Amino acid sequence: MSYYNLKKDYFMRSRRLFLSLSRLIVVGLFSTAITWPAYCRSEEDPMPASDAAASEQNLPAPHQLVQSITRQVLSDIESYRNDVKTKLNDEDKKARDKAFFAELAKTLSPVIDFDYIAVQVMGQYRNAATEAQRDRFKEAFKEGLVETYGRGLLSYGNQKIVIFPPEEDISGQNRVTVTQEIQGEDANYPLVYSMGLNRKTDEWKVINVIINGINLGSTFRNQFAQAAQKFQGDIDLVIDQWAF
Repeated sequence: MSYYNLKKDYFMRSRRLFLSLSRLIVVGLFSTAITWPAYCRSEEDPMPASDAAASEQNLPAPHQLVQSITRQVLSDIESYRNDVKTKLNDEDKKARDKAFFAELAKTLSPVIDFDYIAVQVMGQYRNAATEAQRDRFKEAFKEGLVETYGRGLLSYGNQKIVIFPPEEDISGQNRVTVTQEIQGEDANYPLVYSMGLNRKTDEWKVINVIINGINLGSTFRNQFAQAAQKFQGDIDLVIDQWAF
């Protein structure tokens, strides 16, 4: 097997693993109660509501953001599942799916910097792309990511996730990491969120994720670069063919 084919095979296997883990992580992040190690209790000894509220108030701002988004996504999922309990025809089901993805995008936009990630994914090709092409890819990237993760949310059951507190004071920093561990039935998966602070708006957003050692940004940047090479630098074709 040639070096190119070996590299392509490695990339495809890494991407499949990433997509598999990412679905698990999205479900873990947005469909379970999040706990701190110090507050992990058994089912027979749950954490009192007052303690839970107090612990959340003590979380750094990035961690509080994850908590609040969790509640909203749970609401989106519950609303969707209640609607589809009744037997919907294919047309109504497609319409409800579309509405769910729109709700999910609206919920995730305040916490995930889709535009920043999309531009980074374009890598060196962002300089050659026109502003219209960059805008079109941002939209295609966001829509594809939301729909892929949205379907993953509806396909898996509950998982347990643990958020680890920062090892040092993050006050005054504009880049921090939020470390978590997804505890599945068969294995545990570490993940690290890179979060950036927009000092103009004072908003924290996710700008990258490393899942079980697989870097989301690098994985999709490699995918974009390979597609650009395949289509001989035709950015429009890359965008047209973009898929997760």
